[in-house]
Amino acid sequence: MTTVNGTTSSSPAAPAITQDTSRVLTLQGLVSHVMDVFDLSNNEMDVRRAKRSAMWGYEQALTRHQWNIFDEETTVHLNAEDKQGSVTISSDGVVTRTTPAWPSHADKCSFYISDDRAYRVKSRDSDTQITLEDWNGQAETPTDFALRHDRVFLPADVRKVYDVWFQNDDKCLQPVNVKTFREYDRPRIYKGSDPSIVCFRTALVGGKHKTEMRVSPAAKTAVELDVAYMRHARMPFILEFAEGVSTSGNTVTLTTPIPVGISLVGSLVRVAATTTNSPESEYGFGINSEVPVVFEGFITEQTSTTQFAVSGIPSMSDGKIVITDTLDVPPRLMLAVKSYAEAQMARIGRGDIREYRTLMAEADEQLRYAMEQDAPYEARSNYGSVQVDHLEKTIYVSES
Repeated sequence: MTTVNGTTSSSPAAPAITQDTSRVLTLQGLVSHVMDVFDLSNNEMDVRRAKRSAMWGYEQALTRHQWNIFDEETTVHLNAEDKQGSVTISSDGVVTRTTPAWPSHADKCSFYISDDRAYRVKSRDSDTQITLEDWNGQAETPTDFALRHDRVFLPADVRKVYDVWFQNDDKCLQPVNVKTFREYDRPRIYKGSDPSIVCFRTALVGGKHKTEMRVSPAAKTAVELDVAYMRHARMPFILEFAEGVSTSGNTVTLTTPIPVGISLVGSLVRVAATTTNSPESEYGFGINSEVPVVFEGFITEQTSTTQFAVSGIPSMSDGKIVITDTLDVPPRLMLAVKSYAEAQMARIGRGDIREYRTLMAEADEQLRYAMEQDAPYEARSNYGSVQVDHLEKTIYVSES
């Protein structure tokens, strides 16, 4: 039996989940660590600086090495060429085809005329019209044309691409930079249907930056390509203290809504053991603090800004909880993250550059130790990888 905020419950004190929360570093834990080390109070300025230092330390540890925990693979599909029907091209580059409709991926294609001219498609305007980039200004009615798929968007978390290869063949495409790709991909006659080179560029789509992968030559037949890449670490956003909380089964209901647009799924919920010394904020509330945690569980579903599901959460009414993001780091990297956060707090909180440099050197040592336990990625091809966003920092060089 467990008593939570004055309410007796037979719910288990441990979350009914498979993930081990004892080896998870949370945003709450990192911020609390910084506040404890520097003996900070719970005023607005100290809390803000502690949060900023925690985020800075997290980013420093993650961007100074290509950690194998972030290695991922995805498969992309390039459709077979479309040569059906008849088209007319206006002087402003609008290509009209009544039937069949232009495919949904037409805006990620190039339009070939007689295999000796190629124009990238700027937009798919409707089922019957597409617009070409850099059109020559002449109206035409070509009889020999083809729409060929040569661009796809990669997952939003791509940071660096290692390899791109044909799924059914041990053959890799050569990654090149955008300038080299442009020089190779000038309109010319291509033979064969298999792409041979690939480049990556940032495209602004709907106000958001995406990573676009371009291949050359464009595919004539349907092709599936596997992409090995390093992803961005997931950035934490949530550190919320809530009171007036009630539960019914696995459903948690908040009195005060969380900010609209924030997804809580995957965040960790912590519940205090009793109402005695119960927390008044998200700080100083943890397993090893004077306000112990009786339950930790992950949010599996969110139905509104005031309601979500946590498996196995104890029964309570008018209770208090902390909702916090887990940090996307392996256990071996926790000490480096904490050390970099301490160094930043010494700089922005105290303005002590000497202490900052000393702490940065200690953090670099922790990073070296973690790197010794991290196996590097083995590339399939002999070509160099391509950095998509150029965020890599020089390893072991502390900022002045």
